[in-house]
Amino acid sequence: MADPNDSTSGIRKYLGISPRTILLLIILAAVALRVWGLDFGLPQVFHPDEPVLVTNAVYSVATNDYNPRAFHWPSLQMYILCVEYGLWFQAGKLSGAWIPDDAEWSQSDGFLAYSMRAPAGFYYLGRLTTVLFSAGLIWIGFILARRFMGIKASLVVAALIAFHPIITRHSRLVTPDIPTEFFFLAALYFLDRLYMALLNHSKESNRDAANKTDDPVRMCIFSAMMVGLATGTKYPAAVLIVPVIAVVLFSPSGYRITTRILLALRATLVTAVTFFLTTPFALLDWRQFVTDIQAISLHVRTGHIGMEATGGIWLASLNQLVKDSDWGWTVVGVIGLIVFLYNFRRTWPMALALLFVLIGLAPLDVFSDRYLVPLIPFMAFGIGWLIACLQPDKRTGAIYIPILLILLVTAGHGLVVLCRDAHYLTLPDTREYALEWVHENIPAQSYIVKEQGGPDLFLVNPLDPDPESHARLLPDPWYYGRELTPVFARTMINLDPLDTLLITLPDYVITSSQVRNRYMREGAEEEFPDLVAIFREYYRLIDNYLIEEARFTPGDGIVGAEVVIYRVPEGFWESVVIEDATVPDVLGRESE
Repeated sequence: MADPNDSTSGIRKYLGISPRTILLLIILAAVALRVWGLDFGLPQVFHPDEPVLVTNAVYSVATNDYNPRAFHWPSLQMYILCVEYGLWFQAGKLSGAWIPDDAEWSQSDGFLAYSMRAPAGFYYLGRLTTVLFSAGLIWIGFILARRFMGIKASLVVAALIAFHPIITRHSRLVTPDIPTEFFFLAALYFLDRLYMALLNHSKESNRDAANKTDDPVRMCIFSAMMVGLATGTKYPAAVLIVPVIAVVLFSPSGYRITTRILLALRATLVTAVTFFLTTPFALLDWRQFVTDIQAISLHVRTGHIGMEATGGIWLASLNQLVKDSDWGWTVVGVIGLIVFLYNFRRTWPMALALLFVLIGLAPLDVFSDRYLVPLIPFMAFGIGWLIACLQPDKRTGAIYIPILLILLVTAGHGLVVLCRDAHYLTLPDTREYALEWVHENIPAQSYIVKEQGGPDLFLVNPLDPDPESHARLLPDPWYYGRELTPVFARTMINLDPLDTLLITLPDYVITSSQVRNRYMREGAEEEFPDLVAIFREYYRLIDNYLIEEARFTPGDGIVGAEVVIYRVPEGFWESVVIEDATVPDVLGRESE
């Protein structure tokens, strides 16, 4: 489908540089944009998902135990970080950097202590890794587009992927979305090569030529490996094995049906083996793996307060696309994608992959813009294809020029969003001021309950069998306490906030609007009546009985959540009884 007349000479004539140079400039500009503000928050970590990967990787390297003991995500990205941190650890061992002052410490203890005292480097390295995956995503998007359209349109596709706000936003985080999308597009690239190799193999005269270029068996194995790597980064990517099997079974080719079935089974086996090589403890610790998969399923079915798909998943997705891309980009992308997929005989493997992406979204009761990352390249393909089809001539010029104008206007909107996001990351955060206040005013080793979205504190769980053994690695000041996170189900793992208070008996409570607003907003009690009731009683206790010591509010160049620090009156826990109930009024009477 690529235009054979779309040579490099036209680009060289008008711009004076080669398409390869343009692609390189696009990638370099995208990397520069992503590095802008990459150190946001550090040494504090404001995104709740980043510590999951970084902390597990650091502990794995330091203890030589690579069982994550949690499988809410697969392990490939964690192991990539393990390689990077492992090299850092070994270099430090050779230079003596991890030799601690305490003679009883090992170098592993020294490494762990350093990761807690100076965590910024570990997170920055992890974020840089995501940036590199993002650069690879732009490149793989270009070479995949080249299989369907000309060089100019493919460069447009690369630029649309490079500078889309959602892609850029998640390229700055140590989360699996961008690495998964890289492997996902790589799988689509080899899937299309597999499809074309099978078509060439179906023609007797082309079999020798096909054997010299793309061997169907080799392309099948490569595509299945990429599916396995994508699944080893994020579970939903496993659905892409279905298009691979469909292409093997139903594409015209010279293979007999038995050969096709064996090839499909081989693809399934390669995907499974690749996944288990990247997440080996899914087998070795299979009980925990099954437990966590069940928890993920419960999360999807139950929803998550504050992350509701308002109006349904499709309306929420549309609203987010328009918010980040504007209406023009979204409409042109959808129209172009329909036109692109209209040539079904050539594009049906891509259409099937898109279908399964949409099927993956359909049952969700939760929403985040990260769920739209797989859709952005498809939308970019649609715009690129529309530009490729509507070359500016006498017949199509009247359509081509308005489309370009729409894209230019919406590109301006996207660039504004990009710059706004990057600038936002460079502003001071309320949690920075809150952390400074805590260190100056709350004695070390006090008991604290803090909510997610508050300042990063070194907390030691007082219920640990030997809390001091963990505390010895922490820098001063550290505190006893627990962090309270938004929950989606009432389980022993996710304790009620009142239970957390009773277990910890804190001297201070730190709240954050990141949690409070989820439960106090209008209408929340109708969607999550049980959870909202218990959290509202928790806030009623805090607001009515505790003493506000400090409040940090965003505004005037300060960003972040509103953080409020409360002091518990002396003797309070001896004077108040909290009943174990889930009815709207769970706050008991004050004891006499």
